[in-house]
This record gives sequence, C-alpha cells and structure tokens, in this order.
Amino acid sequence: MDASKGPPLKETTSPIPFQELSGPEQYYSLVAQRYANHPNSWSTPVELFQPWYGYAIARCIQHIVEQSFDRQQLVKEWHIIEVGGGNGTLAHCILQYAKQYYGAPLCNALKYHIVEVSPLFVERQRKRLLSHPSVSFHSMSILDWSETISSPCIVIFCEVLDNLPHDRVEWDDETKTWYECRIRETPEKNTSTDNNNNAIVHFPLQDKWIISTMQDWNILSENGQIAAPLHIFSTPYWLYYLQNMVDRLLSSNPCTVLYVPTVAHQVLTTIRRYFPQSHLLVADFDFLPQATRGFFAPVVQNGTKAFSSIEEAPKTTCDILFPVYFPGLSRAIQRLWNPNYIQIWKQSKFLKTYADSKHTRTKSGFNPMLSDFTNTRILFTRNYTNHNK
Repeated sequence: MDASKGPPLKETTSPIPFQELSGPEQYYSLVAQRYANHPNSWSTPVELFQPWYGYAIARCIQHIVEQSFDRQQLVKEWHIIEVGGGNGTLAHCILQYAKQYYGAPLCNALKYHIVEVSPLFVERQRKRLLSHPSVSFHSMSILDWSETISSPCIVIFCEVLDNLPHDRVEWDDETKTWYECRIRETPEKNTSTDNNNNAIVHFPLQDKWIISTMQDWNILSENGQIAAPLHIFSTPYWLYYLQNMVDRLLSSNPCTVLYVPTVAHQVLTTIRRYFPQSHLLVADFDFLPQATRGFFAPVVQNGTKAFSSIEEAPKTTCDILFPVYFPGLSRAIQRLWNPNYIQIWKQSKFLKTYADSKHTRTKSGFNPMLSDFTNTRILFTRNYTNHNK
C-alpha cells in the first residue's frame, strides 16, 4: 500500500480498564469487538496498553541517556526522534512520563521530533499532542532527512521496520546464482477474483544495496549462500529452515526465496549519518503467522483475507508486513555504531523490567500486557560511561 496515505491504524480510544476485567476471556472478547467494529484496521501495544506501555519505553529511554551520555550535554540539549509516530500516542505517553519523572533539567532540555511520511497521521499527531507544544513534526520520509543533529539522540522505531519495503531474491540450485526479483504486471486479469496475473521476473543479483544489506545483516556468507546457521536453533528462525526444506522437496524447480530488508538498512545508514550521537530503540515482530513462502517472508492481506503469495495479491490496497530478523539487525547496528551494549529482549521481559505492570493485571491475575503480542521483541542500545558517577 501507499505508506504516504497511512495504514489503517485505529485512532486512539480511551484506555482499557484492565483491573475491572475478569480475565483473559473478557480481554480477548473486548479486543475482538474492537476489531469487529473496524475490520480493516489494527491496534498496537502502544494503543492497547496506554499509557503503561509508553511509560515503560520512557523509563528505558531515561536509563539509556543517563548511562550513555554526559550529564552536562544532556541538560543543554538532547533529542528523541520517533520515526513513524502513528496516532501520537507513544509521544504523548513519553512526554507525560518525562514531565513527571525525568526531572526539570533533563525534561526542559528535551526536544521531541516525529518523522512521519503520512499526512493523515501528522494531522492526528498534531491534535493528539496539543498539550505538548514543543514537539516538532516532520512530514517526510526519514530517508529524506538532511539536518545533522550532533547532540545526544534516542531514535525510536515502534512497529516501523515491519512496514518498510523489502527486496526479494532467489538462490537457484542449478545455476548456483542469486537473482533479484521484480513484479511484472501482465495485461490479463482474473475477473472472478479481481486479482492481477502478476509475474515475477528474475535478474542476476547486482544491486549494491541488496548485496550490502545481505552482508551487513549477516544474511549472506562469504561463499555467497545464506549464512549458516542464521540462529537456526533460536525460535522462531528455525521455522524458516523447516519451511524451506519442505518447499524444496515438493517443488519441481527448487530454489531458496529470501526477503532482504534493504530499505531498513538504508534507514539505519541515514540515522547513523545525521545523528552521530544516537542510540536506538526498536520494537517489532520477529515472526508472523500466515506468511508467504520464503525466509523472512511477509504476510499479505486485504482486511481479514490473507494471500499465499505476492503474485496473488490484488491490485487494490492491501497490507504487507514483514518479520524483523533481530540477530541480523543487531549485526548491522554493531557495524554501523559499534555500541558496547545491544540488548534484544522478548517484549514480556522488557515490560517486566521497565513497566509498572500491576495496572494491566486483570482480576484473575492474567496480565495481557505481558501475555499478548508474544511474537514481538525489543532491541535497544546504550554505552556504559563514567560521566554520571
């Protein structure tokens, strides 16, 4: 879909009264009702668990800046750059927490930026953040950013990388060659399903961004094949190997299909260039059910209907979401930033560490903030310094 028009993210609603819910049945029933009322939209943890999820991120940010940067620098000026601000809910929660807990010197020196490609979301953010006049809105792609900010920065990507375009490549066993793939729309049309008869065409892999991404994310080994073991024994990545083995056994023309996070790598390169004193916080999916074929393959759906392949998807608007390969992301960050600490946690561990989770516990003891979205991880970087001791 056209990202500039904005995905069908639900507008901010009132917080869920978790402590009044009986347990998991009532929670999931409530969530299902929300989706039934808006079948072509979805909610994120930021929206469902507001403000507590956002407060957890704000607390983590506080720890990162206090451990990584000189206090004298911070009280002069520091920045939070949120890429893809959605409805503005996360920014509201972070700034609300900052006013209460960061302390006046740190809070007053903070400059908050939202970089948002969708004009629709920029409009929502402006309305949501009327009580925070210091927020700067940048209606643009982060790839078009051209201003260097030398002060300390925290750059946030909350369910952003999964929406970025990927490149599809294929390894052909017969020719021992990687091919980059492109979609070619054929003039014929299946009128019964309103689907396009799209075709994938192959070209020998030459694109420099694809190659550098595969190398920097540790996807491509020195001999030109998929790097082993790609954390094969780490859930959920072994599932891609299993799926690939089955596909190759059943296919008459066996090949390995791989989706490369080329645009995500371009974004990282841009961030590193224009925010030299930056640390990252990334929250995203590490696995998606009902995905199409291939390593790190996307889910392609139109409303509640999922498609089995990219070629099958209709010409009308559809959502394409990719899982994030966090070990590869960590490797790329290490090469670009070389921080002395990169942590990747399952979301539940992150929230147990940084969230005040008693506020989302139901009467039965079930806590949806800790139990839902099990396919989400959070990565953050920091440096341990002696500045603030």
